[in-house]
Amino acid sequence: MHPLITELGLDGDPKLLHERRGTTFFKVGDTALKITDGLMAGREGQVVAALGADHYLAHGDHEQGTWLAMRWIDGTSLWDALEPAHRGGGTPAARRLILTAAAEAAEALADLHAAGWTHGDLQPDHVVFEDGAVRIIDLACAQGPVPVPFYVHRGGLAHTTAPEIAALILHTTDHIATTHEADVWSLAASLF
Repeated sequence: MHPLITELGLDGDPKLLHERRGTTFFKVGDTALKITDGLMAGREGQVVAALGADHYLAHGDHEQGTWLAMRWIDGTSLWDALEPAHRGGGTPAARRLILTAAAEAAEALADLHAAGWTHGDLQPDHVVFEDGAVRIIDLACAQGPVPVPFYVHRGGLAHTTAPEIAALILHTTDHIATTHEADVWSLAASLF
């Protein structure tokens, strides 16, 4: 168990869900706790707080980096929502569910863009459907109108990266500014 769980006074049996490349992710009771070796969890916390997300709880620094606590989002990822398409679900009901999920994901992304933000690493697991709400998560790479700690963004998941962003990744070592258009491409790739 990570000492931060005790320090934050989180209640529940901690379950380690993810640990790789400097990011550790726990579910503790009904709380999601992301801990990073660097600034990314705290950066994401600042973005989520600026967006006024109702699942945001707190974020801060710890000895080796930053952390973010959020209410656990108990929902279905876009990947799982499109599961009938993966297995060739051609019934009218399955097509309706798939089209509804796609439209709701596009609307959630449009809302993020209307708030002045871009995601920068949109992929199927970063769109979650929960009780009639669509939540776009993992906003550590987001860029927008509120100053958050700077880091050099180099793109997201390769197969959901827009071609123009991929070209920049290949031809520069500079920071890459995300765009609404690249996010839309990433959503389309996620749907595909």
